[in-house]
Amino acid sequence: MRPDQMSKTATRDILKLLAFEEDWKAMADEQPGYLANLGNITLKANQVTGFAFRSVFLFTGTASNGRSMKMIQFELPLHVESFEQGVALIVRGIGPEFEPSKPSPWFALGRECEDRLPAFVK
Repeated sequence: MRPDQMSKTATRDILKLLAFEEDWKAMADEQPGYLANLGNITLKANQVTGFAFRSVFLFTGTASNGRSMKMIQFELPLHVESFEQGVALIVRGIGPEFEPSKPSPWFALGRECEDRLPAFVK
């Protein structure tokens, strides 16, 4: 682990704590990938080499709310400042107009922790 990652939280650990399922068939640079089914929101997270040639977690999926549907695609670094920031970044990536149809306590936590988002995201 690099010195700048010493006090940070691994995105992979956050996905495990949020009960994302392991996906050993995922197209990823490092296995396993992860997936979550929140009813109307499906989300996959795989560690890949991003556009800046750095390892990132690429989140992809779909979300619908009965009136509209959208594709989800965003990246997170391999380490974030805190668990709360990581959850807030995931929820922010899904979008404010979508709420899961399956109960998901972490989704509500992500909305509550928007103040933990980095300045460039707000």
